[in-house]
Amino acid sequence: MGSAIEQGFQEALQRDPDQQMQWVVLIDGQPQLINQVTKKALAHEVSVIIVQDVIHVIEYLWKAAHALHPNDPEKREQWVKERTFELLNGNAQNVASGLRRAATREGLDQKKREPVDTAADYIQNNKQRLKYDEALELGLPIATGVIEGACRHIVKALRTREASLW
Repeated sequence: MGSAIEQGFQEALQRDPDQQMQWVVLIDGQPQLINQVTKKALAHEVSVIIVQDVIHVIEYLWKAAHALHPNDPEKREQWVKERTFELLNGNAQNVASGLRRAATREGLDQKKREPVDTAADYIQNNKQRLKYDEALELGLPIATGVIEGACRHIVKALRTREASLW
């Protein structure tokens, strides 16, 4: 992981040697990844904005939605949309608090509310990187989906090509 991060910083330094642009690093929230990026930024004396990939946050919301609304797909979808909208408006703290209240209001036992509490903890612990309203205002990306999708297709194509060579 460290060498890939270093390669990323080296590439960015080649593209912006005078550091005139705003640097943004999209991550999925792994604490060791956050630490590695922070250390590399300090080592290279580079200012970066670290943004948590919104798609990863939404995955947690979906798990919570299934716990809160197990038998109502339409309600789940609406619930996730509403919380996502709140996140995009910079209200991560409200979303985290609301998750816990919803689990209590629904009377979920400890086991059934686990995905809800996990989502609330994830959002609470990462709220400083969930300022999507500010990122969007600055024109910064908030998701790596396009990049991940492209990588997935490239890897699949390479594997298919490799298999056909054998």
